[in-house]
Amino acid sequence: MQDSSDYDRNFVFTPADGSITPHLLLFAVQMLALTAPPFAGRQMLFSIAIVLLAIAASVNRFTSNPGLAQFFSLAWPHYLSVLEKLFTSHYPGPEAALWRVDRPAKEALHMYPFGVAKLLWAFVIWFNLRGIRWNYQVKNIPSGPPSSSGRWSFVARQLFVFIRLLLMADLLSQLAIHNFYTTLDGSVGTINSRWLTTRVESNFACQLYRTATVGMIPYTFMNLQYIAGAIVWVTLGISKPADWPPFFGNVSQVTSVRAFWGKFWHQMIRRVSAPVSTLLFNNHF
Repeated sequence: MQDSSDYDRNFVFTPADGSITPHLLLFAVQMLALTAPPFAGRQMLFSIAIVLLAIAASVNRFTSNPGLAQFFSLAWPHYLSVLEKLFTSHYPGPEAALWRVDRPAKEALHMYPFGVAKLLWAFVIWFNLRGIRWNYQVKNIPSGPPSSSGRWSFVARQLFVFIRLLLMADLLSQLAIHNFYTTLDGSVGTINSRWLTTRVESNFACQLYRTATVGMIPYTFMNLQYIAGAIVWVTLGISKPADWPPFFGNVSQVTSVRAFWGKFWHQMIRRVSAPVSTLLFNNHF
């Protein structure tokens, strides 16, 4: 059992004496990088700015609220995605390389720099990490609803899935409390979370059960948030049902470690990692 001072460290946060400004500027500079007109040095200028702001944001702790902090901590796949698009797009830039499959090719070349249309184009690129229904869509995306799928039938189906995931999330949360935060005498919340483990001595079945429940938590909560986004965006008419294929693949596809990461998992950073791995492979093998 750990001493009380070690347990109390769980409730001591690093002082939130930083500024939110670098975090907000990081997003703004990404939008500027994509909406700016083509010019010499654009790639290098904005890439350096994004990298410097990402470093500044990582050392500026401006809040002790875990929920708010998590929102900004998820910025990294987005700015890496923008950097990837800047570096892999030849002159005149991303405008000539990225477009929606139901729009004219190189559509952004005809948009006004910093205009509303180009800002929306840039935001969707920033938000849509898998490139759904864009010419850069990543491989192994599960089949989604057909383009002819009606808005309200799609929303109704997603509401049913949302309720199912919500119940599953509640069950997994209760199991986590029972498995990891409850002592043998039934006291809840007194276990030091810094020393949590799924290991159970001499009981492999219990260890497997604990590990499975832990593994299902991120799957369930990420899926829950994704379905909620689909319901809101399609209800408001901002996007179409076809823009929201399943976030994860089918469990039946998980026949190997490679299949797990390449087909089942969400593929959110595949577009970022693929060009880097290809470049390294071509240069060294």
